[in-house]
Amino acid sequence: MKTSLSNFAVLRIQAFLKKRSENSLLTMTIEQFRESPILGYVFDPNLKNEANANNPESITLGPKFFDLDAEGRKHVISHEKAHYLVDEVLSSPDKYSLLFDLVDSGAFGPKDDQGFLSSGINGQYTPLENLTEAFSVYDEDPDWLKENYPGAFSFVYSIKKENDI
Repeated sequence: MKTSLSNFAVLRIQAFLKKRSENSLLTMTIEQFRESPILGYVFDPNLKNEANANNPESITLGPKFFDLDAEGRKHVISHEKAHYLVDEVLSSPDKYSLLFDLVDSGAFGPKDDQGFLSSGINGQYTPLENLTEAFSVYDEDPDWLKENYPGAFSFVYSIKKENDI
C-alpha cells in the first residue's frame, strides 16, 4: 500500500525535526526549564505521563520527563516528534485499515490468543503507539528495528524513502 505525504506535510515535518537543538533539554531541571523554556516545548505540572505531542509546533512535558536520564529524555522527545509524522501517514481515509494490516502482518510483533499485540516495540501494545515507536526507533537504532521488527522497519523505510524524510 503506497502512502504519500503532501509536500506541505513533508516540509512541515522536516522543519520541526530540524528545530532548535534539544541538547540542553536533556539535562535541564524543571526549574531551569521554567526559567529558560525551549522553543517548541511547554511544561504542564499536571501531566500524568512524560510528554504529549500537541501539534507540530509544541510538545508538552510533564514532571516525569524530568525524572528521566538524558537517554530516556532523548527517546521521549523522538517518540513525541514521531507522532507528527504518524499523524500525516494516517491522514488518509483508510488509516485504520493500514494500522490493522500492519498488526496482522506481524510488523509489531506477535499477537496473543485474543488477537491483541503481546509484545510490541519497546513495550507498546496499541497499533498507533507501535507505529509511532517504529518511526522513533528507526531514527535512533534502525539496525535494532530491522532485526527485531523487520515488517515495521520495511514500512518506515518505504515511507521515509518515498517522501525523502
